Amino acid sequence: MRNFALSLIDNGLTAAEMHNVLTKAFLQAAAQRARLKNGRVNQSRVAIMTGLTRTEVRKHFEDGDVIQPAASEFGALRVINSWQRDPEFLSSDGLPKELPLQGRYGSFKSLARLYSGDIPARATLEELKRLGAVRVTKGLVKLLPQTASGRRRQEKTLSAIGAQISEALYAIGYPSSQAPTLIASDSISLEAVDSAALLLLRQRCSQTVKSMLAGLEISSRNLAQEMRTKGKPGSGKVKVSVTISESSSYTDMP
Repeated sequence: MRNFALSLIDNGLTAAEMHNVLTKAFLQAAAQRARLKNGRVNQSRVAIMTGLTRTEVRKHFEDGDVIQPAASEFGALRVINSWQRDPEFLSSDGLPKELPLQGRYGSFKSLARLYSGDIPARATLEELKRLGAVRVTKGLVKLLPQTASGRRRQEKTLSAIGAQISEALYAIGYPSSQAPTLIASDSISLEAVDSAALLLLRQRCSQTVKSMLAGLEISSRNLAQEMRTKGKPGSGKVKVSVTISESSSYTDMP
């Protein structure tokens, strides 16, 4: 979970935002498990499944369906979006101004005071720099253009992570199997000294995985045929899923 949180933090997502997302997901999942034969949802069962009170569950439901909560802004994203909306920090043509670090009005300090809660302006600035959202030049803080679609970028990040998690769960038989068993899990870390070696390593990994899966499939068919010949048909399924992830800082990759 810590590695999962690191990936979210590096994409500018906060614990508060994930709390909203997870609460909604838990409510939807619990509603699926607590739906009665008449189609209505047993909200008491939803409450016990999610750990929320019945009052909290009722607030999230309307006409038997989970209410879609309004999007909320937290942390760095709130500062960035406010910079692009609040007239105090916009030029005459409606674009985000370059802000002086200090000042009572129209400064970065003023922006942080208004939109980053009790977090000091210096800490807010360091976080925006870490995310690559701003550049500081000669005492002026400039909002970089690529951060204008911060909400869409975060939604894309969440969708990608969600898809990977769903694929991993499906690979071990969930939800078609109520109690899937993870037989084995292992990983290795391989290092490439430059971009050419990284490309070669990527190709080698792909070829090796394809060969391994093809070999497993042939062995499985042969074993199944042998068991049928002996009159011992088996039941059950083993799903094998291999994920190759890559992390690099090379800029000359194709």
